[in-house]
Amino acid sequence: MMMKKSLIQALLATTLMTSPALVYAQNESAQAVETSNAWIRFTPGTIPMAGYFTLNNSSAETITITSAESADFGHVMMHQTVNDSGQMSMQHMGEGLAVTAGSHISFAPGGMHLMLMQRQRPLNPGDHVNVTLNLADGGAVSVEFEVKPISYEGP
Repeated sequence: MMMKKSLIQALLATTLMTSPALVYAQNESAQAVETSNAWIRFTPGTIPMAGYFTLNNSSAETITITSAESADFGHVMMHQTVNDSGQMSMQHMGEGLAVTAGSHISFAPGGMHLMLMQRQRPLNPGDHVNVTLNLADGGAVSVEFEVKPISYEGP
C-alpha cells in the first residue's frame, strides 16, 4: 500500500512539474497568432452564418489550424469557395489550413470562411460570438466576432 501511494505521489509530482512546460510549448504558437476584422454575416432564422477575419502568423514556424468551435454554434467548419467552370461551390478544408511563418491569410466573402451551423441562441447584428481556432500543436486561439447586418461587405 505504501509503495502504491509513493508511486501515485511521484506521478503527480512529475505531472505538476512538467505541465507548465507543456502548456507553454503548446500555446507558444497561439501567442504568435493575431487576428483582426472578425465579423459574421447575419442570416435570419436557422440559416447557417459565415465568419470572416484576417489572421497573422508572426512566429518563425508554420502553424496549422485544424478546426474551429464555438459554444454559440453546434458545428463550425472551415470552407473554401471554389469556382469550377463557372459553378460556385464550397469545399470543406478537412486537412486544416497551414499558415506559413511571417504571413497572413484572409477569410473573406468569396474565399475562405468559417461556416457556422446549428445556432445555439438567437443572434442579431451587434451581438458578439467567441470562436476558438484549434492548432495542430494543441494550442488554441480565441477570436471575438461581431455579427454584422446581412448587407455588410467587410472592412
